[in-house]
Amino acid sequence: MTDQISTSDDGRRRGSVYRGMSLLASGGAASQVIGLARNVVLARLLSPEDYGMAAALLVALSFVQMATGTNVGLLIVRHPLGDEPQFQRSAHFFQLMRGFINAVTLYLLAPYLAAIFSRPDATWAFRAISIVPAIVGLQHLDARRLTRQLRFGPQVGIEVLSALAALTAATVAALWFGDYRAAVSSMIAQCVVSALVSQIAAVRTYRIEANRQYFREILEFGWPLILNGFVLFVLSSGDRLLIGAAQSILGPSAYTLADLGIYAAAATLATAPMLAISKVINGIGMPVLARASRANSVRVHYEKLIQITAFVGCAISVPTILLADEILELVYGTPYVEGAMVLRVLSTSHVIWAFRSTSNTLALSLGDSKTPLIVNMCRMVSLVVAFIGMFMGFGITAIAVGALLGELVGLSTSIARLRRVHAVAPAAAFSRLVAALAVITAAWGLSSLVGPADLLVQMTVAFTSVLAIALVAFIYDPDIHELIRVVIERGARLARPSC
Repeated sequence: MTDQISTSDDGRRRGSVYRGMSLLASGGAASQVIGLARNVVLARLLSPEDYGMAAALLVALSFVQMATGTNVGLLIVRHPLGDEPQFQRSAHFFQLMRGFINAVTLYLLAPYLAAIFSRPDATWAFRAISIVPAIVGLQHLDARRLTRQLRFGPQVGIEVLSALAALTAATVAALWFGDYRAAVSSMIAQCVVSALVSQIAAVRTYRIEANRQYFREILEFGWPLILNGFVLFVLSSGDRLLIGAAQSILGPSAYTLADLGIYAAAATLATAPMLAISKVINGIGMPVLARASRANSVRVHYEKLIQITAFVGCAISVPTILLADEILELVYGTPYVEGAMVLRVLSTSHVIWAFRSTSNTLALSLGDSKTPLIVNMCRMVSLVVAFIGMFMGFGITAIAVGALLGELVGLSTSIARLRRVHAVAPAAAFSRLVAALAVITAAWGLSSLVGPADLLVQMTVAFTSVLAIALVAFIYDPDIHELIRVVIERGARLARPSC
């Protein structure tokens, strides 16, 4: 009888995990599609140079946000006291102070940032977006707290509604102004709506409290993430920073803001789907792995997440590699087609990134915030390669190749750390990675054999490849089988007309 109850509990827990994963996946996909639509609007209505200026503003905002990131929301999820009201109030106060400091820092740095991107006339824009971190500091953390109970609805709602606000503001401002001011309007609208919805969707009333003990715990957990955040900024935005600052470093013959716009457009297309995967992995994986660590079943859950990562990563990257030229022309227009090779390389890179993200999530669930820092420091080899490529006058594809090499180094380091520090065998991750890279290599080979003019053949090959990947995963992997079943059932319920 006890065994039957235990099995029933495990079944319900597993069902709630997959339902949460399908909700996160659908919400993450929706927010990424909306975010992509915003970028398409900006690219279509603005010139490549203005789109590059929009990317430069995002780089500046990322600098102050990521370089001071203690990830208080993550701590709320994994800390044993994360559900306690006093701990949450202290986290709110810490987040508020961080937002204020970031806002002042960005405002003071605005003239220097404008000079780095060779646009001193845009100083006002860098100052305008300094309000964003201050508003972000007012966000309610209750949505993150509820994910401890596998309740992801509020968090998904915040992301989707704020993305819709950003899209609306970008469209209206692009039609009205016709320049990079549309990006400024979009950034501000997104953070305002995100903060408002987080307050409205909260179960608890927003309160702040200065508690020294909890502050010490936040800093103890967060100090490696602060350094990691700075390193992460350099890694995630360093490529764009190099392209945008090339003229101030090497002179007028180097990359231009138009090159930055083309690179940013390709990078966005490569990043959006894989970022949605990462949000699912981090959102559902963190509480599940944290709970599993106490039940000594980390390896089993880690392998399941790796399996899902390999399946979805291949299903996204293969058609992207085969149809890169057509995708860029369809989405952004003819001026951006020259970024097709960048899109192929970055799409490959982001599959490896998704594997590494899963490994980092496992480390964080075990209370290890040093592993992501060490991994990201090793990934900085990508900037060395990118800088050499820029200095030698290679095209922007060299920047993407640097990112790919950095991800390979980072994943290798992450797996090695998990094995040495936490005794988690890397066999599952390694075997799935090899299989995924084999599939992607085949896609690269097919893309070179099938000419750009053979659109029908390319689309047929891409569709067949994805179908084959899905069929193999469906038959071979019971976890993928279960995930697809839950997603189909959820879709059927949503499609069923209400009485």
